[in-house]
Amino acid sequence: MRSHLPIQHNIITNQSYPVNNGVSLSYASICRVNNDNIEPSHISQPVSSLHNGTFSLQSLCPYAEKDGVCEALETGRYCPYIHGDLCDLCEMPALHPTNEKQREQHRLECLHKHETECEEAFAIQRSEDKKCGVCLETVWDRDGDKRFGILENCDHIFCLECIRKWRASSNYEHKVVKACPECRVKSDFVTPTKYWPENEQAKQEVIKTYKENL
Repeated sequence: MRSHLPIQHNIITNQSYPVNNGVSLSYASICRVNNDNIEPSHISQPVSSLHNGTFSLQSLCPYAEKDGVCEALETGRYCPYIHGDLCDLCEMPALHPTNEKQREQHRLECLHKHETECEEAFAIQRSEDKKCGVCLETVWDRDGDKRFGILENCDHIFCLECIRKWRASSNYEHKVVKACPECRVKSDFVTPTKYWPENEQAKQEVIKTYKENL
């Protein structure tokens, strides 16, 4: 028969953990306890029936949530955690079957991640063929640093390395090297960025964020 260990409740995380002689058991320890004591009939029962067992926790199985598979259940062992429903966005068992707040929060996080990935895909497409006006190389095809150097007051494209070398040159007057090598418009600041901004508003946001993080 299965061992019945007392339960310790954590008021901070609002979770219950099996304890043995006052010491909270780890996931691995729980599995070891149950390896030899689990009743064979429980193995064939649906996952939901295991949620009411002695070791049932109210949190999602961290292994299934992360990797999509609970090794304990896959090998016929007892898992003390709840196993979630599949999320239609990330296709992981990350939705708590009874916690609507958690389900909604996860969906919002997934949606935000999806939107971020889409924006990055567009940024990559927008940037991958841009050529530096100094070395004439495609910025992303260069060896070494593959970032752009944005000038505040014009929209000419330069790789960060080239525009910094130009502005550090001692062969020309200060007002010359602080100007764009192509249009000669002066800019006091160079902003490094991985992606080329799609418009002036996006450009100013990149510059603002960089300055705030200095």
